Amino acid sequence: MLKRIVFCSLIFSAAGLFAQDNPYLNDERVLMTVGDTPVTVSEFMSIYIKNNRDDVLDKKTVEEYVEMYANFKAKVNEARAQQLDTAGSFRKELSGYRKDLAKPYFVEEQVIDRLVDEAYQRMQEDIRASHILIFCNENATPKDTLAAYRKIENIRKRILKGEDFGAVAAETSDDPSAKDQPAPNNQSVLKGNRGDLGYFTALNMVYPFETAAYAAQANSVSPIFRTSFGYHILKTTDRQPALGSVQVAHIFFQSKPEYTEEQNDSLLRLANSVYEKLQNDGQWESLVRQYSNDKATISYNGVLPWFTCNRMDPNFIATVRKLKNKGDIAPPVKTDFGYHIVRLEDTKPVPPFEELKGDIRSKVLRDSRSELSAETIIEKIKKEYTYTVYPENLKKFQTQCDASLLSGEWDSESVMKLGLPLFKLGDTILTTNDFIEYIETKLSGKQEESPLASTETVETVSAKHFKTWSDNICLAYEDNRLEQKYPNFRITLDEYHNGILLYEVIEKEIWGRSTTDTIGLETFFESNRDKYVWGERRDFTVLHALSFNSAKEAEKAKSSIVKMLNKGKSDDEIQAAFSKNDPPVVFKIVHGKAEKGVNQEIDAAWNTPAPHTVSQVLPDNGIEILRINKTVTPERKQLNETRGLAIIDYQEYLEKTWLEMLSKKYPIKVNQEVLESIK
Repeated sequence: MLKRIVFCSLIFSAAGLFAQDNPYLNDERVLMTVGDTPVTVSEFMSIYIKNNRDDVLDKKTVEEYVEMYANFKAKVNEARAQQLDTAGSFRKELSGYRKDLAKPYFVEEQVIDRLVDEAYQRMQEDIRASHILIFCNENATPKDTLAAYRKIENIRKRILKGEDFGAVAAETSDDPSAKDQPAPNNQSVLKGNRGDLGYFTALNMVYPFETAAYAAQANSVSPIFRTSFGYHILKTTDRQPALGSVQVAHIFFQSKPEYTEEQNDSLLRLANSVYEKLQNDGQWESLVRQYSNDKATISYNGVLPWFTCNRMDPNFIATVRKLKNKGDIAPPVKTDFGYHIVRLEDTKPVPPFEELKGDIRSKVLRDSRSELSAETIIEKIKKEYTYTVYPENLKKFQTQCDASLLSGEWDSESVMKLGLPLFKLGDTILTTNDFIEYIETKLSGKQEESPLASTETVETVSAKHFKTWSDNICLAYEDNRLEQKYPNFRITLDEYHNGILLYEVIEKEIWGRSTTDTIGLETFFESNRDKYVWGERRDFTVLHALSFNSAKEAEKAKSSIVKMLNKGKSDDEIQAAFSKNDPPVVFKIVHGKAEKGVNQEIDAAWNTPAPHTVSQVLPDNGIEILRINKTVTPERKQLNETRGLAIIDYQEYLEKTWLEMLSKKYPIKVNQEVLESIK
């Protein structure tokens, strides 16, 4: 499910943002056919414009995108051929997306204008905040709701009495990112964020959370507030003038969960040495190519896409804020991924209101804050579709309606045969029979209804039912016409439809097969063995020993251990030689094979004939010994040594062969005249 969410997020990240800038929105000329499926200029250009915005590094020409989109449509066609769009899970998911997409069409413009102004004012400031969450479903029972509230109320009291917010968050928060997580394969613990959400600005968080954060006093605990996730408290830990948009380049030194403290220290020393080279007129471009572990940006000289304050680790953002001029370089900064040397490339302040207004409005329309002023919207619908009510028929219904309506055990027999029209909306007439069906459905859930007041009558109760029913009909009537009224809505919904299908068919044909078809993977690996080869390596032993009483004792032990290593003594034999020391000597011995570039100390001794030993006594009277045992010539890797890369390559192979099949099954025909007209 997580993969589906990420996949769809990538496809739909800008859904709905292209309409204002798309001059081809109503261009129904056929640009190409994929099999028997026509692709209009409107459909193609809406996707092309969305995926070639200014912040996209790898922009495509129209011709390049035609080929990409044709492959996309072929895959969707195949998903339809396999009837993946008929599955109940698919229909349910698409219905959920459509419901979310429809929300912006049911808001009052004056409310939207106010929310847009509010958002822009908040965008002038970046907030850093920590929070504690106690889950509480929106439809939770009163008992569960009260329990969740009491829990966070007690948590807030603890913090107000002086307990550390981060420590309490790690202990109590239902946000899983707050807690330390066990890493796989007994590796180092993955540190939680202790509730720290980093920096954000308006429209980065759900509206109630954003409002609470901007209202909070610096370094004080907020009142309890509720979002769709549950109850929160937060602490605003920093407020800064808006960073705006920033572009930087970086040299990245990657850390890994299994790295020891010594390995991370070695990584920092390497980063510092590269930074020193930059200070001494070292060439940025060559150092990026030589040292950076970010393969995606090496060909761009380390340049990252433009980002805002919420897109990066807060330590990274804090470092970027200190860079004032283009070309300024900051010392290495640590993030959860490793160390970065950062160079400022360019900055853009928050644009003027008129320039941002349209984009903010689009985001507000898709945000929970847009669920306002339903009454005004309903009145507009009634006016547009000439809503006509027949009050005399409603009165007749009320007069003949049985008083059992007040008890909740309604007997509708007295009005069942009326068959009178109650209102007309557009070309639809709703009758007393429709109204009876609605009330009976409503009363079937009477256990969830509030008890009726003693002053209620058949007339007042039926009038309330009528208003709710007719309002719902108006909203549903408009909802059913969104596709034909709004091309942007139709195109965006088609994107979701095709995107879900694309995920399903790729999961079936490529992702699933690459991980479950072990015979196919092994056959592919054996056919491509020459691609998976270790470079020349050094077989090494790293030994650390602690708890010697003096530097002299450590020096003596170091010499003894080096001799034992040279004689090929085992780890157990080395440790046994010091088993009677007081205090006991603590050993950590690691054996391995490393290619050049993995370990700085091994690299330094790379060209020294093996066996070769480098040793030292540390300031704390510990011992550190690195022994290069021998040179290991290039050799083929085993599948278990490179399974991840082999699976990726196998997926590429599966996709290539699959696309070859699809190109024959769904041939592509491009209308060159139409293509030339849009280039």
